[in-house]
Amino acid sequence: MTRCLRHGRLLLAALAMLALTASALAIIKALLPLDALVTVSQVIVVAKIEKVDAHTPLVVMAVQEDLKGKAAFRKLMVDFKGDDEAKKLDHVPQLLKRVAPELPVILFLNPRDKSITGFAYTNGTWFQLLGQQTGDASQVAWRLTHGEPYLRRTYKGPTAELRQLVIDKLAGKGKLPAVNEKEEPGFGPEATPKGKEKSSRGGGGTLFGVIPTLGVGAPLMVLAALFPAVFGGVLILFRQWIAFITVFSVNSTLLLLYWAINTWWPNLLRGTWIGTEAGLWFLMTVVALLCTVWAWRRQLARNALGDPAAEAPPKTELTVLWSLVAVFVLVSVATALFSWWMTPRYDPRSDIAWASIAVLTLGVFAGAIFRIGKGDAPTQPTIAVEGVMIAVILLGHIGYSAYRWGGTDAGSPQELNVVQGAVTVIEGVHSPRLERIRWQFSPENVSGLAAAAPLVHGDELYFGASEPVFKRGTLFCLDRSTGKKKWEFAGKDGDLREMISGPVFMDGRLYMGEGWHDDPNCRLFCIDAKEGKEVWTFKTAGQTECTPCLERGKVYFGAGNDGIYCVDATTGRQMWRFPPSSYNGRLLRFGSTPTVAGNRVYVGSAVDRNQPDDKGATALFCLDIETGERVWKHPVALPVWSRPVISNEHVIIALGNGDVFNDATDEKPAGTVLWFELPTGTAAWRYDVPNGVLDKPAVDSQHVYFGCRDGSVYCLGRHDGRIRWKAELGAPVIGTPALARCSGYTQTAHLFAVSSEGTVACINPASGSIHWTVKLADKGGTFTTPLQVRVQRTDTGDRRFIYAAGGVGDLFTGRPVVYCLEDFVKVE
Repeated sequence: MTRCLRHGRLLLAALAMLALTASALAIIKALLPLDALVTVSQVIVVAKIEKVDAHTPLVVMAVQEDLKGKAAFRKLMVDFKGDDEAKKLDHVPQLLKRVAPELPVILFLNPRDKSITGFAYTNGTWFQLLGQQTGDASQVAWRLTHGEPYLRRTYKGPTAELRQLVIDKLAGKGKLPAVNEKEEPGFGPEATPKGKEKSSRGGGGTLFGVIPTLGVGAPLMVLAALFPAVFGGVLILFRQWIAFITVFSVNSTLLLLYWAINTWWPNLLRGTWIGTEAGLWFLMTVVALLCTVWAWRRQLARNALGDPAAEAPPKTELTVLWSLVAVFVLVSVATALFSWWMTPRYDPRSDIAWASIAVLTLGVFAGAIFRIGKGDAPTQPTIAVEGVMIAVILLGHIGYSAYRWGGTDAGSPQELNVVQGAVTVIEGVHSPRLERIRWQFSPENVSGLAAAAPLVHGDELYFGASEPVFKRGTLFCLDRSTGKKKWEFAGKDGDLREMISGPVFMDGRLYMGEGWHDDPNCRLFCIDAKEGKEVWTFKTAGQTECTPCLERGKVYFGAGNDGIYCVDATTGRQMWRFPPSSYNGRLLRFGSTPTVAGNRVYVGSAVDRNQPDDKGATALFCLDIETGERVWKHPVALPVWSRPVISNEHVIIALGNGDVFNDATDEKPAGTVLWFELPTGTAAWRYDVPNGVLDKPAVDSQHVYFGCRDGSVYCLGRHDGRIRWKAELGAPVIGTPALARCSGYTQTAHLFAVSSEGTVACINPASGSIHWTVKLADKGGTFTTPLQVRVQRTDTGDRRFIYAAGGVGDLFTGRPVVYCLEDFVKVE
């Protein structure tokens, strides 16, 4: 009977899994702290694998222990076929080798309505599961999506250790280990019988680069023993080079300790200055400075006393110097090649282990050149070879510090030539006052932020909440006046991903995309705006992170590396795609919202920083609206993430590197605003800023306004591109400034902008002076989307409602929130 029941449940689960239509969630490449995963997961359980059938394939697990929350289901029968991502990357065979009967598995689960998103962990291997409730809460059909090789940066130790870490964290007894950014993606060791685990902790490229520098003295002793005729004076060199030997011995030891502490005790120095690479390099520089002073004081004292120190034979010293140069060069090259092999995007300039070897090589090479120039004559030199070597090493340490952490260019204020008297002050408009926060809305049991631009249409406000831990999204419809929820949409099967794409309204429907920068196989959604029900979806091979453009019954949108699409707004049928399937040129990545003007479509291309070779061609494209064929292309120097703005036969476009969360790290931060003539695409003027401009400029009859990652809002003259003013908000300004026009005039009355830390400012468009500010997130926040402003005319003036969407608290464990602010300006 039990066997029949088991088979019946197996059949029921299999049938339910066949009915699941949820699209594959993406592999998580962004850093995910273990603390955030534990905090956000509503249910955490320890399960034991009961059965692995590699032919079906099927994995059966039984819940053994509830660590957080209470799982209504006690058994998981997981369809282990995997999704398209798993098939493409051959994850299923790899994962089947790492699961076995009796093996413990920790499940981090986040139920939402009738769907459950979860991560499973066992002995260094992470994979992702999706569950769909088929009856009551105990009946859930499970399926594997794919492995999560990048989550080894989150944690990769033994399962039993992770279980104890979670227990201690939930009991408030300890901290969880930090993310290890240098950990390579992959899976843990293959499963061993009876659940015996092997620790997957291992070394990295840094250790490979440190260990060879620890034993320089030993090779010198071996050379002295094997070749006494040549290296007979090597023992004298140990006394002659005592300060130099101290430098590389102490600094190599510091490097090894830094690596060991961050590998085995990552929380020991977490949050401290000495726990950073800059702090470690400072200590190493101090050691080099002290040893330089020691070496030169010793030499100068001997010179003053006329007491020559015993010197090794010049031939021996020179031979040892060139031998060390060769050893250090080989070690540095081997370190770089090994690290490149382990990490394709490895940059030795950011590896302090490699830098320390390079600095030592430079010092020894300088000593060898000095030794050649000194010759054999003087028995008591005024300058010793050691003094030259160690002084060059000190200069190398100082130079690397300036290169790596100097930061004189990034985000530095730009010299401004302010043009006075070029703006018109609106007569009769008084200074506004902020009256209150009218309402705020934060959905229950949802962590993360609102990364998509909100939409105000009629009496409704629509905004998307993103949950980056479980890569899930929800679109909410609120009453614009009260902030009360009307409906929410998370996809037919709860499979909507997180969103950067904001919704757009047309003919009673909403159109929006899903996915963040690394998500493949995403969709464009058409949703009934009244009921919040899916009408149709259009699937692409890329991420649909841009806000769609709706024109003439068509939807134009970018799908990342998959190109620009035009689809019918009524049916979702594809009309055209650019570039066509026959295209074989450079990578084109479209994260920018297209703009339609006349019979043309204008759109910019950006970069994919995850690509090892071609990261993408950056340009402004003009396409034919009917066919999608290219009319012209204007290459630009920086990525285009913003929507082109068309105004009076001109196109204005903003460029910039970095992203909504971080400055550029692999190049100097930079941004530009360009003004092109139509229809030829000839550049008329440009204005450069010291950091990225990631959203479109706002334009009125005389001016161009835009926010920058340097923390400022800029105002330029529309026709000459010269700066009028700059207002500083103290944190990056990612979203487009919102223009509030006076209800009785055509000019811009005030400008509204929000910083990434949640400071909303009302700015005078004539001077850049700030009328009022309010800080929405006192305990940290993320506000990257543009504000929405609605003006209501009264008998005495204008009442403005300012809508701001973002996140309060940590990116992973914080909460999405929408605010409605209200201010008033008297208009005579």
